[in-house]
Amino acid sequence: MTDRRGERRAWGVAAPHPAASEAAAAQLSAGGTAVDGALAAAGVLAVVYPHNCSVGGDLIGLVRRAGGLPRAVFGVGRSANAIDAAALRRQFGEHVPVTGPFSISVPGVVSGWQALHELGASRPLAQLLEPAIALAAGGAVVSSSVARALQALDTPDPGLDQIFGPPGSRLGTGGIFVQQRLAETLSQIARDPESYYRGELARRLVRGLEAVGSPITLEDLSRHRAVVGEPATAYAGDLAPRLFTTGLPSQGLFFAGLTELLARLVAEGYDLLGRDAALLAGAFDEIARIRDDLLCDPSRGPGAGVLRARLAGIGIFRAAPAVGHAGPLAAEGAPPPSGDTVAVVVHDEHGNSVSMLQSIFFSFGSRFCDPATGVLYHNRQSMFTLRPGAPGELGPGLMPPHTLCPAMVDAADDALSLVLSTMGGRSQPQILAQVLLQLAAGRSATEAVSAPRFVVGDSEAALSHCVVTAEQDLPTIAVSSLLEGGFDVRTVARRSEETGHAQVLRVGAAGVVDAGADPRSDGTAMRSG
Repeated sequence: MTDRRGERRAWGVAAPHPAASEAAAAQLSAGGTAVDGALAAAGVLAVVYPHNCSVGGDLIGLVRRAGGLPRAVFGVGRSANAIDAAALRRQFGEHVPVTGPFSISVPGVVSGWQALHELGASRPLAQLLEPAIALAAGGAVVSSSVARALQALDTPDPGLDQIFGPPGSRLGTGGIFVQQRLAETLSQIARDPESYYRGELARRLVRGLEAVGSPITLEDLSRHRAVVGEPATAYAGDLAPRLFTTGLPSQGLFFAGLTELLARLVAEGYDLLGRDAALLAGAFDEIARIRDDLLCDPSRGPGAGVLRARLAGIGIFRAAPAVGHAGPLAAEGAPPPSGDTVAVVVHDEHGNSVSMLQSIFFSFGSRFCDPATGVLYHNRQSMFTLRPGAPGELGPGLMPPHTLCPAMVDAADDALSLVLSTMGGRSQPQILAQVLLQLAAGRSATEAVSAPRFVVGDSEAALSHCVVTAEQDLPTIAVSSLLEGGFDVRTVARRSEETGHAQVLRVGAAGVVDAGADPRSDGTAMRSG
């Protein structure tokens, strides 16, 4: 499509692996839509980045048709109808196991692909999945990110071991891994995606799940559908004049509240990336606490008034409580980098955009890969709590609380808009907020996603809220502010995967003008022109 001057609008894509960016670019360069590009990239990532995502995980995204408002897509599976929270509580206490059969809810990714396809694809799903099928059958190269995750994968699993080798002898960077069973499963999905939930493939999936003790039944799969609805919105001054994200069960609402709060601080002259970094960390901490209390299935969600009241009561101007250290914590003994999610952003020459994430939550999810189908299952169900009466308490047929929060931003004066998302578990709102602050400070997309950053707490909840994980090249003035504010500072390497990886496109009237892929991943950004 051309703009008013008769020139073709520039398309763009940013993804965490070059094969995914290339698959999307092949669709976009041939006139395909943003949805075509996103689905091609999503399929490839489900093959080449198994520590982050799979066809056994979930998907949340935003799809925007040219000139319209985004639609929110929830390819989010539910807990089994036969789940017995009381029995699990007697066995495990208040915490759902983070691996194994009880960490698995119905996988929603394939339904998310179907919903995305209906919202704006121009090509058959079978064509869009061809690169993924070829990589699964022919073999993919172990990237540095996958290799690091494999070295930390110290528990045996027949399905994973036959692909990557047993613990202690896992494939390393540059090795080739073949997933023939997954190639067959993807081929069946390509021919008939409904079969994943309501066909022969569904029956095969259930047999594998039953064999390891999962309560998920064929009925649980057959009743699953993706949900498509309205986005959540926020108005956050110059930081994000009009922000679009996703509502419950995602943490998008909390990201929206955080962005509005930070916009007020920026307007008041605070230097949140420098001398006032402790205020930024305080906001992160407070929002995370509210999210941990309230994040849940939409049917159990708090009313808008409850959420607004909690957000309005944030007291970030008091110092964070000190927890016993006078200086930075040593990086030694830190947990290894962990996967969980892939972020993909796409804009096409027709003016359509997609911001999407697909995820298995922890690195290699539930740690169960079905040898018969090659499907690696997520552990999203572990986001529930077994604490009685909590909004996020596990129960039958509920969507798990979700960390994914894709985003789009419109400028107030119809100048550059943004398409962005990030990997990073519970820290996704913090990462996106820092990227927005960098962009507002005049950084390019690449500079914004590459800049040193920090997160409060750990993306997988292993660290205290009051521990800041900071990259070693974070400016000294910011580190000093964090320490003076009472936070413990734990230092990790520059551009560490522990601080997530974000993807950003900046879009103007002539299409994509700037694209950035986070160097913390193996990814690339590509654009035409």
